[in-house]
Amino acid sequence: MTSRYLTQGKSEEEIAGDPGNGNYSINATQPTNGVCGNSQNKRPAAILSYDHPTATDQLPIVDGPDPVNLRCEDTTDFRPVVARDIPRSEFNISPSNTLSVNLLRDTNRSQVFWTVNNTGLNVMWEKHILEFVREGNTSWPDNENLLEIPSGSQWSFWLIENELNVPHPLHLHGHDFVVVSRSPALDDSVLNDAMTPVRHFDPVRDAPDMGNFTNPTRCDATMLSGKGWLIVAFRNDNPGAWLFHCHIAWHASVGLSVQFLERKNEIKDIMDLDFIEDNCKAWQSYIDTNPPWQPKNDSGI
Repeated sequence: MTSRYLTQGKSEEEIAGDPGNGNYSINATQPTNGVCGNSQNKRPAAILSYDHPTATDQLPIVDGPDPVNLRCEDTTDFRPVVARDIPRSEFNISPSNTLSVNLLRDTNRSQVFWTVNNTGLNVMWEKHILEFVREGNTSWPDNENLLEIPSGSQWSFWLIENELNVPHPLHLHGHDFVVVSRSPALDDSVLNDAMTPVRHFDPVRDAPDMGNFTNPTRCDATMLSGKGWLIVAFRNDNPGAWLFHCHIAWHASVGLSVQFLERKNEIKDIMDLDFIEDNCKAWQSYIDTNPPWQPKNDSGI
């Protein structure tokens, strides 16, 4: 393998080279199709040098290959060194467990924003969701976009569908997740064709081909393709409040995000929530005396 596509996230890689050859180019750049964005620096590079008796200070002669056009589709055929299998028996689709996501425009403020289940994310800087947990208060506002994750160490599976032709990199806090399955990415010419239909997940058609339950790729960010679907899963083993959001900053800013409240009854046992309250008070005092932060005009994350 000479290259891999990595969405807006991070990855640990083991690179094996021949120290006798000296210096190597390492490039991090965008594919040329423009679907995933463009860069003013077409080939930002680093040089990997081995401390070896035959190594020289000569710069690498070869710049390296151009990035492959993978249509904003992550490479997911890697197998983690620490193996972890996923119980297929826990993957069940229920139409009743559905969240609708919409892109709206506020004509009064000329602003677009996303809603989840008809509410736009708007976190309260002055009262973190963990303060509700500290108080034993479950009356948090709807616009916290909060979803409670069941207690126990079972797996949570999330099937996400994208009706737009724009891919979205999705990032989860507090966990790595496994990429169980996804619809194949489309070439940009097909993706941008108004006649190309949205590809919805079909249990009859797609479930039999979902064989990625044996030590699948793990990451904390992956790409949801345009007009397609994605299935990720994580184990409920980390009590806390965790964001799951689009990793494009302004998309998160206008609400493309939910919060997971995981095993809330165990949070007090492992976290000093009084410290959380002190931090929130200090932050509120700061923004009250710094006008550029007021009024808050986005989701707050």
